[in-house]
Amino acid sequence: MFSVKGDTVVDSFLGAGTTMMAAIAAGRNSIGFELEADFQDALLDGVAATVEISNTRIDDRLAAHLAFVKKCTDSGYDFKYASRHYGFPVMTRQEIELIFNPLLQFTVTGDNMYRVDYSNEPQQVYHHDVQPPVKTDSRSNRGHSTKRNLPAKEPIQRHLFSG
Repeated sequence: MFSVKGDTVVDSFLGAGTTMMAAIAAGRNSIGFELEADFQDALLDGVAATVEISNTRIDDRLAAHLAFVKKCTDSGYDFKYASRHYGFPVMTRQEIELIFNPLLQFTVTGDNMYRVDYSNEPQQVYHHDVQPPVKTDSRSNRGHSTKRNLPAKEPIQRHLFSG
């Protein structure tokens, strides 16, 4: 299955909520159904812990990417693209707009309704001011390769619900 930030994931057998927790971590909305009320406490504990777990995973992924960039740069690799949000080099054009939205808080908003708030800002600790040249896609630029600045986009705050 494939989804993007803001999509809704439906889990017809919610259980302990692992699918919902994965949706929260990935910035997806989630709707889950569970007949067994005994799962609710475990579900709430797991979802509440998802904020810290997800933010740790985001930090680990960004730190690992920076280590990868250093290893490649040290071996002489010349990156052609840079992340617009973080400024560090990335391998592919698809990664230019990638942002990892840190989770801010988990809130119970009603009976079996929850909301997770996300930051719209990239983690500053990973931001780099120096960007390598950005290679354009020859299909969209009629074969001319030039440096360009990408237009600024407003990140979107995501709200996740379960019910």
